[in-house]
Amino acid sequence: MGDDGLDIQYAFERSRIWKIKTRLQHTGWLQFAPPLVLGLLWSMVSFILLQITNDSGDKRFHFILQFMGNAVGAAGGLLLLVGVCDILIIKFHLWPFPEPPPVPKKSNQAEDVFHLMRHRRSCRSFQPRSLENADRNMIMKCVRDELKQHQHKSFGAQPIRIEYIKAPSIRVWPGVNAREFLIAIGPAKYDLGCVIDVGRVLQGVVLNATENGLGTCWIGPGADQKSVVRALTGEGKFDSAVDHVVVVCAVGYPSMFMPLSLRVGRIFTTNRLPLEELFFDDPTFRRHLDLTKAPFDRFSKCCEGARWSPSSLNAQPVRCVGVADAGAGGEEQTVRFDFYLTTASRYYAPTALGIWLRQWEIGCQEVSIKGRLVILAEDERRARGGSDNSTALPKFPRYGVSWVMEEDAKTK
Repeated sequence: MGDDGLDIQYAFERSRIWKIKTRLQHTGWLQFAPPLVLGLLWSMVSFILLQITNDSGDKRFHFILQFMGNAVGAAGGLLLLVGVCDILIIKFHLWPFPEPPPVPKKSNQAEDVFHLMRHRRSCRSFQPRSLENADRNMIMKCVRDELKQHQHKSFGAQPIRIEYIKAPSIRVWPGVNAREFLIAIGPAKYDLGCVIDVGRVLQGVVLNATENGLGTCWIGPGADQKSVVRALTGEGKFDSAVDHVVVVCAVGYPSMFMPLSLRVGRIFTTNRLPLEELFFDDPTFRRHLDLTKAPFDRFSKCCEGARWSPSSLNAQPVRCVGVADAGAGGEEQTVRFDFYLTTASRYYAPTALGIWLRQWEIGCQEVSIKGRLVILAEDERRARGGSDNSTALPKFPRYGVSWVMEEDAKTK
């Protein structure tokens, strides 16, 4: 985006329309507004068409306009009815019957972990009740286990924290009725490694919660930072001099009720780019990685699991380059996978990378392939099959982390 584009964006973000949108977003009304606005607009169009119909002398034209006016009016009325019902049932909780309890997604199937990654969805609407003690304790135990597991293999120079807080006052979008949160906190001074660690640690918690039937929702730019900091500070869990809120994750029981606008929006947020646009075999990102042939066919499930990683606004800002080298017998042996970021985002893209890495690690563990994550210098990661050592690597996508196969895994 050029300077003119940035000026237009900044001007729009200072406009009254943007302020109204932000206020509706942070007060929890934006999710309910679209059907009401569209319903009113369509009702107005219907009224205009019917008025024109009354003034028309052509019987055939009169019939067409009358049909169009009634159809548009019926659609507008239906949207208004749905919008009002959404507000009464979801916003004001006017539903007389309790919602069903969550159903754990555990099974004994061999591909359960990949099935879990594939079918996990962000929860956009939560039941208006708190977690049971057993579920809350399960979540916090998982947080402690994940932090301990990554304590000695973190990328950040300083430790991260995951704080639990029950605070309906925290304003988030697009989810509704979120009242309990896991808040990832890193150092006030920016540390790219810490942001990656947040994604790795918290995604492990998210998958565990999903497996136990709980709903979770990663919230990046949709969280009102002021309300988050205010809630944390009120419980003595935040010091602005040394802490920074990296990301927020809502957790709770999924609701069977969801605003119409969020149901429609889910259509555009559940799809993922094809593997051919995410995995490559050269550092210039021109050739896609063939996951049907050795040595990369062993990693097809791992790649599919990483592909379904969530990201802010479903942007999918991570790319991967598979690197192979000739083994002792002349056959190609997988050496490593290099993970890259496609944007200069300081928080949301590195968090997405951390999520990718966690799903990649879990997938490799599931298919019994051993490896480790490491940050390599540029001369260490020049791909052998796609460019020579004189080829400059592109600025974007920018390098993040590599996964290197362990020696004893190459011969299996």
